[in-house]
Amino acid sequence: MKARSGFTLIEILIVVAIVGILSAIAMPMYSDYVTRGKLPEGFATLGDARIKMELFFQDNPATGYGNTGGAGTDACSDPTVARYVAGTGLRYFSITCNVTSATTYTLTASGKSTEGLGGLTYAVDEMNQQSTTSVPSGWSGAGSTCWVRKRDGSC
Repeated sequence: MKARSGFTLIEILIVVAIVGILSAIAMPMYSDYVTRGKLPEGFATLGDARIKMELFFQDNPATGYGNTGGAGTDACSDPTVARYVAGTGLRYFSITCNVTSATTYTLTASGKSTEGLGGLTYAVDEMNQQSTTSVPSGWSGAGSTCWVRKRDGSC
């Protein structure tokens, strides 16, 4: 009699079930890991732009950050700041700058939907107060006074 070799259908089904369970656990964790890897671009860009805003303020003591009365009159229009607002070299975020008075401004980084960061918005102001103004569905921490870095709302 010849001995049979190979796998039985039960053995194959058990392996498929184990792979399925591992995939169901690993894929969401990996997706969160990839998302967290994209966030430092927004944090670093907001930090750099904020420093440029403060340099503009020190270089222009008479007008401060400027006023909202026309093109080229505020810090957002300054070439050293405007390059951040234009998004030069940014892949995951778009930056906006809003000068509300000679002594106040807000910089905002909005995640790009095409890169899986839609609904994620961070802000920083002249007092270096960091905030998370919106988060995607499934995340918590909208309205936080810090930059949310994880799905659970931790900073």
